[in-house]
Amino acid sequence: MDGLLIINKEKGFTSFDVVAKLRGILGEKKIGHLGTLDPEAEGVLPVCVGKATRLTPLLSGGEKVYRATLLLGITTDTQDTTGRLLRRSDVPDDKETVLTVIRSFVGEQNQLPPMVSAKKVDGKKLVDMARQGKEIERKPARITIRKIEILRMNLPRAELRIFCSSGTYIRTLCHDIGEKLGCGGCMESLVREEASGFSVKDAVYTDEVTSLALTGTLPDKMIPLPVLLGRYPSFICRPEADSAAINGNPIKIHQGSLTGRAADDTLFHVLTSDSRSVGIFALDKRRSRLSPQVMLGPSEEKKNAPPRGSVVSIGKFDGVHLGHQAIVKEMLRQAEAEKLGTVLFSFTNPPESLTGNRKADLICTADQKRLLLKDLGIRKIVEARFTDAMRNMPAETFLKDVLISRFGMKRIVVGPDCSFGKGREGNVEFLQSHAAEFGYTLTVVEKVRMDGEIISSSRIKSLLEEGRMEEAARCLGRPFTVSGRVVYGRHLGETIGFPTINLSLQRQLVLPPFGVYAVRCELDGTRYQGMGNLGVKPTVEKDAHPSLEVHLFDTDACFYGLPCRAELLHYVRPEQAFENLESLKKQLAADKITVKNCFEGAL
Repeated sequence: MDGLLIINKEKGFTSFDVVAKLRGILGEKKIGHLGTLDPEAEGVLPVCVGKATRLTPLLSGGEKVYRATLLLGITTDTQDTTGRLLRRSDVPDDKETVLTVIRSFVGEQNQLPPMVSAKKVDGKKLVDMARQGKEIERKPARITIRKIEILRMNLPRAELRIFCSSGTYIRTLCHDIGEKLGCGGCMESLVREEASGFSVKDAVYTDEVTSLALTGTLPDKMIPLPVLLGRYPSFICRPEADSAAINGNPIKIHQGSLTGRAADDTLFHVLTSDSRSVGIFALDKRRSRLSPQVMLGPSEEKKNAPPRGSVVSIGKFDGVHLGHQAIVKEMLRQAEAEKLGTVLFSFTNPPESLTGNRKADLICTADQKRLLLKDLGIRKIVEARFTDAMRNMPAETFLKDVLISRFGMKRIVVGPDCSFGKGREGNVEFLQSHAAEFGYTLTVVEKVRMDGEIISSSRIKSLLEEGRMEEAARCLGRPFTVSGRVVYGRHLGETIGFPTINLSLQRQLVLPPFGVYAVRCELDGTRYQGMGNLGVKPTVEKDAHPSLEVHLFDTDACFYGLPCRAELLHYVRPEQAFENLESLKKQLAADKITVKNCFEGAL
């Protein structure tokens, strides 16, 4: 399949990760993106597939549109909030001054590429040298910022929409704005809304691509090669010029042709006299010819190798609790005995999301689930978006075309409540009735019980919502955990003797009651005990998104920008508002004693 997919890249993935994932989903080696997007950035990433990859150099230019959050008062060695803190300064409280400085960056200018970029110097990526602790001299690049829109300003933060030329580094723009203000600045978040004429509004996530590929509806979202070629005016060769064009030689232009009114270097889609695509050629008026820029070449027949035989399971696996772990252990046992691979198929969203009834009720994020399953030993995890097409796919079609043909299923291991396909027809009885016909073996793993009750995701959610953290941990086989990068807060904890690290929480997670918890954090390979407040800080903020603030014991190290895993071990008390900061300070001192006693009691 040749064409272009507009991908909505998620935070945490590199552009290379996205390409690698698409190669696995589509079974296509020739895939390339139209411009790198930082791992912590989100948004539109146009990706060319098959023969369309040859157009990548031509499609990569054009204006880019970004939405970014500028954080003033913070200077880091990476010019964003993931880097090492170099300086923290007071921020001017005059919004007009800040606005004036931001707007002064509109126009053509020189910009110094940051060391943490994919730009190459002498064949080496700057980011690779930065990781080795090296900094080399770079030449400023000429860029243009056409417009900056101020979407929101609540100092020290400003949300901006930037319209700029290709090659513009938004992190560097944020840094330079801070330097001009004298307080420093960095980029806190970044979303690319448009690139090379493609919009994030038309983009799909990689799990959606999986569903599109499995249901045969991928052409609905892919821009086919002929449409991409339609961006260029056509030039049809005379029969005598066909051979020269196909062999990649320049084509002589005759007077009176359609190219006569075109500007020099105009790109044309050249076709043979019988309308076969040859490539993209540039007009050279001085020599009266079209010169080849991109040759498309003949179509290639692709032969995909049959998939390796696998032990397969299918399910939500939300939380990867002890019941799920029992299924995984049986998969691994059979795979080792029969020398088979392992494939676990899971949906990234619940079926209820199609009716708009989805609520924040996931025990773990997709990233957490992926890591937990890989740690258990699963080799291949297939994540698909539950869509109308997936819901309406007959169970037998899913069994034959997906589980067997694509995943090479020889054995399937499921729980007793397994279901898939239209009307949930694909249950245990269905699988058993088709086993002999399609040559696979079915194993049903019984539910795991604890204290006489079945361990299930719904039971764990109820325990979490009631703050029964220890019981939830027993069902999960590990403490309930939230993850994220340490972000910059308002530093109010420092003023009352309780400095904290701050984690922003993903909205789809089910959360235990707001309040104070005994927490254990893993940062940079080291574990720390602490007390955390889960909630919205009612004493100091109103209508805030839930976050976790943790006061770590026995350390004053700086952890800004580092990834953090926080285990919520014990619920101490509900969140409450206090009359003033002094009252809050007294309560926090009492909470600290309580939490330390919890740890001494060997949580």
